[in-house]
Amino acid sequence: MSVRLEVKSDGILCYCTVEDDTVVLLPKTIEPCPDEKGSSVDAADHSFTLAFDDIIAIKKEDSTCTGSTESFVDHPNPSSSSSTIIHYIKKVPDDPKWSHATVKISPSSEKECDYKIILEKVQAKFDKVVETRPNKLLVLMNPIGGKRQARTMYDTVMTPLFELANISCHLIVSERPKHLIEVLKTYDYKSMDGIVMMGGDGTFTEIINVLMRKTQEEAGVDYNDPTAKLQRVSTPLAVIPTGTGNGVAEGLIGCQDVLTATLHVIRGKIRTNRILATYADSRLVGYSGCVFGIGLAADMMYIADKKLRWLKAARYLALPFVFMLRGIRHTEAEFTMNIRKRITMRDGSEQHEEFVFEEEKINQETSMVMSWPFQLLDDAGHFNLFKSCIRNVTRKHNGDMFMVIYERMGWLQMLQHFRDLHARKDGAFEKDFIKIRRCQSIKIRLKEKPGESSIYNRLVSIDGELQECENPEYFVRILDGALNLFCSTDLV
Repeated sequence: MSVRLEVKSDGILCYCTVEDDTVVLLPKTIEPCPDEKGSSVDAADHSFTLAFDDIIAIKKEDSTCTGSTESFVDHPNPSSSSSTIIHYIKKVPDDPKWSHATVKISPSSEKECDYKIILEKVQAKFDKVVETRPNKLLVLMNPIGGKRQARTMYDTVMTPLFELANISCHLIVSERPKHLIEVLKTYDYKSMDGIVMMGGDGTFTEIINVLMRKTQEEAGVDYNDPTAKLQRVSTPLAVIPTGTGNGVAEGLIGCQDVLTATLHVIRGKIRTNRILATYADSRLVGYSGCVFGIGLAADMMYIADKKLRWLKAARYLALPFVFMLRGIRHTEAEFTMNIRKRITMRDGSEQHEEFVFEEEKINQETSMVMSWPFQLLDDAGHFNLFKSCIRNVTRKHNGDMFMVIYERMGWLQMLQHFRDLHARKDGAFEKDFIKIRRCQSIKIRLKEKPGESSIYNRLVSIDGELQECENPEYFVRILDGALNLFCSTDLV
């Protein structure tokens, strides 16, 4: 049941309506009535609607102390000398970026009782929203990732917002390689309401590998068994994009913006997320939240790290010239895929969908194989990470991994393809040397001649982290619902 009373909003006299899920402010001068020309004025076009889920905090502003704000909870009896500031998340249609905004509500000169009633109702509904939000967070920071601005972002963007939302944080800053792994192995993170990771895809991979392994050990599950039913990591996670590669964050919230990622955490909505698990040599190689790769993807990392490290950051710029001279490796491979298909079943006059599984085998020469735990293309074939991964655009392959098999290609084709990927061009995957498959799992066997044993066939990239295996045979499967993540967008 809604209530409609009179208040002032940012100095403008308004009718304020409190609904079950929203607060609606309508300027009193804008009534749904005919205008001077006789046409109808739509009041909805001039109203301001604020969802309780989008409110960050409600603070009392005392006019006797300019700029000071206090929680309305501590001052339940506002007087005519005070106003209330509502901090909220501002959203723009078709833009994944969010911002922090405020609206001021104060009593009208003759309706102070209305003002008190409105605030009591707004506060009561907001209190119920706050009950579902995190209260204590563990923040794990990689201070040297990306542009080395993680600490600045934490101090200037995240901390003020978390304090505004009454969220306390325990910050741990990585002091050396693998430091965060050491911390999580003994830290009682289940006593926290969530874990916030500040870094890129590498930081995310490090942390989820510790959490997934630890969760399985506690549940008595053998995570080295590729057929085992794994347990979900129950503690919600968040990724703040401050690394070099931020594909995981972009796949979650649609952008690489620290403020937006922080507001997703404050909002407190949780969704499950998919990851990939890679196995070789009868053991787990690792979990990946962004991308798995063998062939050229791993070759480039190996050469950059082992052969060109003396060039420091410039080694990545030198890679195209290296492959122009040495060429791109091609290897005979056997692929066995478990493909899930939807079929429509009829039961009398009713119909429903069921899944059937089919095995597909491919034997061919390949230069690279890459796989993602989300769809890069929508059903129309458009390459848009935000629309494909975030919005409900693609449903046909919901829950499948997106796998790309690269056949023989030259270095110019490689450069053009990588350029198109970076630019998110629709035709990035429309190449003669590319095969796309959506599947639940895949076995890959790289064929070697008798006596041949190439180190390059034994390299695998897990979210940009290079792993070396004993045998050139891999099994990759998708794990649906493996993680809980702070995210207010829909998973597709």
